Amino acid sequence: MAGAFRRAGLAVPEIQIDRNWNEFDLDMVYQAIAPRLSAEDPEFQAEHEKLLRQLHDDNSPVHRAWTQCDTLVVRAWVEGRYEVPGESWEAFRERVCRPLETLKRFLPGDTIAIFSSATPIAVWIGMALGLNARHTLRLAGVTYNAALTTMRVREDDLALFTFNIGVEVESIHFGSLYNVQRGTIKSAKVHRLVEPTAKNRLRPRAAPLPRSASRRCPAWP
Repeated sequence: MAGAFRRAGLAVPEIQIDRNWNEFDLDMVYQAIAPRLSAEDPEFQAEHEKLLRQLHDDNSPVHRAWTQCDTLVVRAWVEGRYEVPGESWEAFRERVCRPLETLKRFLPGDTIAIFSSATPIAVWIGMALGLNARHTLRLAGVTYNAALTTMRVREDDLALFTFNIGVEVESIHFGSLYNVQRGTIKSAKVHRLVEPTAKNRLRPRAAPLPRSASRRCPAWP
């Protein structure tokens, strides 16, 4: 992104960190819920034990796959079926939506670039379209890595313009941002919001979700 600004002859805008945009902690969700599901459902227990065995093999394709165990664990978390020591789904959603009030304070025409992860982005789309949790998570499941989504915040109105457009950051054309946001890139501010770390990523395995363009997730809950 910084390189794209420089090639356009523009100063790199201020970078800020806002941890409200962090992904949810799937490690915590798994540790809290999987044992309870195993105790209640022999089929889940068998699949979970099989999954754990496969995870010992660094070359196993399971490291880049969304499994039925994943679906059942996340679904139980979203439904609030069990108490967890960390964030509930509702607490996660509330946190991710919190920056809305901050974004409302920007001037008309300001363009804000936010770098986040699949589920926070899906939550915002769900907020704009009035989607329930299940449909929101299905959006997260089909989000490409490094895809571009554009939205407009205007007082109490949140509008979705584009979703899940595959782009190369180095080839971003600022004219498209200008047209979509109806702003001027010269006055833009860029928020660099926390990129997923090993702990923050949506996957407690070798490869995080959301997956690349070649790996969609139709089984997301």
